[in-house]
Amino acid sequence: MRRPGAFSLPAQVVLWAAGSSAAGAVVGLAVGLFLDKPLGPTLFLMSLLFGTVVGLTVFAFVQYYMIDVMVQIMALRETTFFVPVSMPMVKSMLETDPKS
Repeated sequence: MRRPGAFSLPAQVVLWAAGSSAAGAVVGLAVGLFLDKPLGPTLFLMSLLFGTVVGLTVFAFVQYYMIDVMVQIMALRETTFFVPVSMPMVKSMLETDPKS
């Protein structure tokens, strides 16, 4: 079940991977700014890979969690609300004192 206008799952994975790779590249460039030596391709590729792995792990966890929660909600037979406050029993609206 997909809401109208939403991306398909493969498109979401590709977009998430691209975004996390870009974030990893930005982190690598930011680390490179604080190094005394110039930014090497190894550090840049490691940060790109790290961003992609972390991003896809988060994406997979969120997708699994959402699917698990939706399946559990759909498996419920009924929804029960617990209300800890009770109202006094009134047999007639003409009564003014519920204790009598």
